[in-house]
Amino acid sequence: SLDMVPLPSAEREHFGRDAMALLIDSHPPTVRSTAMLAHSIGDPHTREIAFRLLEERVIAKVADWLGGDAHAHARAELTVMLSVGYTTLRILTPVGQAGPDGQEFVADWMAKALQMLINLPANVPPVPGEAHTA
Repeated sequence: SLDMVPLPSAEREHFGRDAMALLIDSHPPTVRSTAMLAHSIGDPHTREIAFRLLEERVIAKVADWLGGDAHAHARAELTVMLSVGYTTLRILTPVGQAGPDGQEFVADWMAKALQMLINLPANVPPVPGEAHTA
């Protein structure tokens, strides 16, 4: 099944921190789903099924949780991209490669990036390098 980090159940003000806590601990459903997505890339039919499931079971739910504003779907896609990308690299790259300081830097950056996506006001597209307040 395509089950990932239970993002919509996280409290908004702690979303980034809570999501990263699950990702760092290699949340088993997220790891399985990420591996399944990676395996689907090589076959067009399987890829179509995997991405349809990803849209229905993850992205659409996160977009609804975000309030369904004009950019909620794009923010949900970015949230999933960052989470799946992080999880994929954690599967492929041993966690200790960056050392403790590097791991903390990555986890902190990811938590802040995920939180920024959640905190964006309705109808304001994310612009890299610009601060947005709710």
